[in-house]
Amino acid sequence: MSPKPRHNGDDPLLRELAEAQSAARAVPETVRAAALAAFSWRTVDEELELLVLAHDSALVTGAGDVRAAASDGQRELTFRGGALSVEIEVGADVLGHLVPPQLGRVTLAGTREVLAEADADALGCFRLPRPERGPVRLVCRTDGAAVTTGWIRL
Repeated sequence: MSPKPRHNGDDPLLRELAEAQSAARAVPETVRAAALAAFSWRTVDEELELLVLAHDSALVTGAGDVRAAASDGQRELTFRGGALSVEIEVGADVLGHLVPPQLGRVTLAGTREVLAEADADALGCFRLPRPERGPVRLVCRTDGAAVTTGWIRL
């Protein structure tokens, strides 16, 4: 039978733990600032009402609820909320209007940045450039409401 390995105590483990702690303290200030900025954005849209997707022309209801592409490349979406609803038509651009009609500011947001912004006129109409790809959402602010759509792919 072989002898048991000699136990060196806790010193090697404590040295390794001390090294790990000092490495954790060595986080660059730019990384810390980015982490704090990301953390502060966790509640940025708490005051926004989430609109419900009420209509999407890309969905064909009927025989089995099958997804279908629009034949003319156009897509119509309606988002409904308590104080404000948004209707958009997606083609070469994103054309839309606020319901009820009113002045406002509409933001087209991607996952990492604001892609475009436009003012809605007195009739609630606005135009935004169509994004190339990726998930987007609309954020609409008027004197009486602040709403956002869920994430969609246009």
